[in-house]
Amino acid sequence: MNPQQISTSFLIATGHIRAMRGGAQSHMLTANDGNAYVVNFANNPQSLRVLANEWLACSIGRAIGLTIPEPAILYVPSQLVESSPSLVIQLSSSTLKCSHGMAFGSRFISEGEVFDYLPEPVLPRIDNVEEFAGALVLDKRLLPSSRS
Repeated sequence: MNPQQISTSFLIATGHIRAMRGGAQSHMLTANDGNAYVVNFANNPQSLRVLANEWLACSIGRAIGLTIPEPAILYVPSQLVESSPSLVIQLSSSTLKCSHGMAFGSRFISEGEVFDYLPEPVLPRIDNVEEFAGALVLDKRLLPSSRS
């Protein structure tokens, strides 16, 4: 990937859709480009490094030809966090509001069923199983500590 092709612009989060499953406790948000994004926040329970890891994994996956959702940097306004009561991170003993400011997002591209994890009975329904396998290997090799 050519570093000059990496966009330095960012989107603005405009709405909260729902929380997602997973250790980083990402949330699905809408942005000012009209698309939805799965967003990881700087104050996620797995550390700030998760944002860099996700960006790197997306960039490598796209560079090797996998169909990986477009990564984006989103600015999350404090007004959105304050006005969205479910835009929170659950810790073992407390609940925190998601941080406002810059966050990492992956564009949400599904038009069909959505799975936060893939149940085994659904595996035979995957149309692009070779690409799924490539993404799974990339995920496990690059991000072993950010997945449970």
